[in-house]
Amino acid sequence: MYLNELSEMLNDGNVTANIIMPNIENIIEMIEKNIFRPLPIVKKQAGATETGDEDEVLVDPAWPHLQPVYEFFLQLIVNDAADSKNIKFFVTHTFIQSFLELFDSEEMREREYLKNILHRLYAKIVPRRKLIRKAITDTFYTLIHENYKFNGAAELLDILASIISGFAVPLREEHVNFFKTVIVPLHKVQTCQLYHE
Repeated sequence: MYLNELSEMLNDGNVTANIIMPNIENIIEMIEKNIFRPLPIVKKQAGATETGDEDEVLVDPAWPHLQPVYEFFLQLIVNDAADSKNIKFFVTHTFIQSFLELFDSEEMREREYLKNILHRLYAKIVPRRKLIRKAITDTFYTLIHENYKFNGAAELLDILASIISGFAVPLREEHVNFFKTVIVPLHKVQTCQLYHE
């Protein structure tokens, strides 16, 4: 209820600049306390599709609570009145690591919000781009060398596809190394069919 009211406040640039942004520390803390959590083991529920076939859908019981938090966070990031300098202060290595861990959620709707928010953070906070790329690279190193399964691999690859399309030519050594050490080895992971299109 309160999150819906806060989301409506983001529609007014003056309210965002004069009420939301001066309290950005508390707002980011509220977002962190709600979304940064141990991921649940989600049970499959049978649900009928439009064709009448039974499909198994993964449902996180916390999703009705999480969805407004993610929606508010997304609206905050895309809001023009939300100053990127203030938000940048809270987008730390620890924040990005915790955020990327959420991509392993079995809740597909959550991963979609995570993808959109991370992509918008990458676009809005230019000084944090290298930090975000490095954290994504580390996540893929873990997938390649340790886990062999990560639910959010496809979503992170979508973000990377967009990032890579913006790389300048000739490629910097960092980008060439990324292709050699992450993209190529991802094709050898046993679960690559889950994110390979």
